Order: sequence, then C-alpha cells, then structure tokens
Amino acid sequence: MTAMTMPWAKRDFGGWAIPKQHRSGLYDAGRPPAASLVWIAPCSHDDRRPGTPAYGLRYRLIRLDHLYGTTPTGIVLPGRPGYGAALSAGNLAALVFGHTYDPMIKPQVGFDGVLGVALQQIWPSRPAPVDFPRGIALDYYGFNMLIKALEPWQ
Repeated sequence: MTAMTMPWAKRDFGGWAIPKQHRSGLYDAGRPPAASLVWIAPCSHDDRRPGTPAYGLRYRLIRLDHLYGTTPTGIVLPGRPGYGAALSAGNLAALVFGHTYDPMIKPQVGFDGVLGVALQQIWPSRPAPVDFPRGIALDYYGFNMLIKALEPWQ
C-alpha cells in the first residue's frame, strides 16, 4: 500500500506510473493486484544492523516502458508499460513490480548476487513460509543496486 500511495505524498514521485486500476484494485480487494509482484528484504542503511532503530524513508518509482511479457505458450508479447517501486522504511526494504498485461501473463523477473539472496517474494503468496529476516541485509549501496536493477527498462 505504501509503495502505491507514496506518489501522492510528494508531487515529483511520479504517481502517473501506477495505473489507476492497480490502485483501485488494492483499495477494493485489500491486497496487491494480480498483475503485480512484491519482494521484501532486511535493510540496514548506513551499516546499521537489522533490529536497530528505524532510519528514515527512501522511495523510488520507475515507469518501466520497455517491459515484455510472455504468454503461457511462450509467445513474446509487444512491450507494454509497467512500474517498479523500491521503498525502504527503517529496517525493511520492499520492491513492488506491476504490469498492464493480463494477470495470467508473468514477465520474467529475477535478481543476481546480493539482491537474489536478500530479496524474498511475498506476493503472489506462496505455500512456503517467508524466511525473514534473512542473513543478509541491503545496506545503503545495496538499496541503490535495487533501484538500478529497474533502470534498464525505463
């Protein structure tokens, strides 16, 4: 919810990037839209360890203009807009990724290195429990890597 409402807290956060049907769907259903993915990770800006007092808020919303989806039968669809919102609040980092394809079409999203270890997908929900906090936390520069992971699709 915070990632989707944050753009209206400050004008330059780019609320235009998140489709109205995603915001309305979140409000009406009380859960993220089916055409979205959400990951969380421990966060320790300024080398603070997880569990220490909260440290501010960082937020970045990026419209993903060159996003390609693949149908269940493997057909690559033409690019359509999507969005990625990276958020850190205290010792929690989150990444919300959404698209405007049919919810059954899942763009391939994956992370390497530190991001692949730290991030854990929580939406769509999975039968396995979430292992949180994990042994590795994103520091200030790790969070910047999270933002940069979205930028090639701008």
